[in-house]
Amino acid sequence: MSAVGSCYHVGNVSMTFIEAKRYCREHGSNLIHIDSAQENNYLKNYALRHTYEMLWIGLTDLMAESHYMWIDDNTEAQFTDWAQGQPNGGYEDCILLYNKDSYRWHDYPCEGRWYPVCETIPSHVALVG
Repeated sequence: MSAVGSCYHVGNVSMTFIEAKRYCREHGSNLIHIDSAQENNYLKNYALRHTYEMLWIGLTDLMAESHYMWIDDNTEAQFTDWAQGQPNGGYEDCILLYNKDSYRWHDYPCEGRWYPVCETIPSHVALVG
């Protein structure tokens, strides 16, 4: 699937957050970095059509509690789509989209096993022939 300048891939097996991060990197991508409402809505609509329960995204506060950083570039989240009462902190350091909450964002224990959403931003390649 692709939209808003990126290509996306959802893993076909459930895995922990750390395994998901590794899986995406092994496939030449990163866990998704959601920059906008447009990108977020595209992903939510895709998830709804495919009935995923929960999907890992590349946001975490593992380094500092309540300081949410994207793992691909270590920047703080500017756009968010937290569900009501989220994030609720504690040992829930990794972020996912949760189907029972219209795929709004929840923090969750990183050891949970869910599907990763990987994102690749295609580079501009000039073909010479």
